[in-house]
Amino acid sequence: MTGAAPESSRPARPPAVLLLMAVLGAFALVSLASLATIAFVVARERPLPAVHGLAAGALLNLALLVGYVLLLAGLVRARRWARLAGLVFIALTVMLVMDLPAILPGSQSTTGAAVLLGGEAVACALGLWWAWAFAFSARARRHFGLRPITSLRQLFTNRPR
Repeated sequence: MTGAAPESSRPARPPAVLLLMAVLGAFALVSLASLATIAFVVARERPLPAVHGLAAGALLNLALLVGYVLLLAGLVRARRWARLAGLVFIALTVMLVMDLPAILPGSQSTTGAAVLLGGEAVACALGLWWAWAFAFSARARRHFGLRPITSLRQLFTNRPR
């Protein structure tokens, strides 16, 4: 026996963790599809268009795919490092969602400033709730094997129970 808690005594995963796992799975599938597209272009096109761009895109997608799979594995095994990595991923995802109106072509001309500001406020509020529910709620702290919070200072420590 390695000292790990049996699966039956481990608390159920919080919904915020399940949501992050679903988002990571979707991102991993998109990254895998992008790698398959690059492989298809390399196999079919002669001469190769922009070889350096294809190689850079393939390496970036491969690195992202490996990162997604590692974070998913950490979340499945409830590792404490996955808590911090998940928070970083949530922050990056929320920033991407908030920047979508600026990234997508033509979106600035069709939406007003009030709609964009309201959407950013909602995205920010939902992102903060998701981050709190994922890492700092009582269920999440139990899931990652941390003690209940008794002081504000304890909020950011990673001492096991």
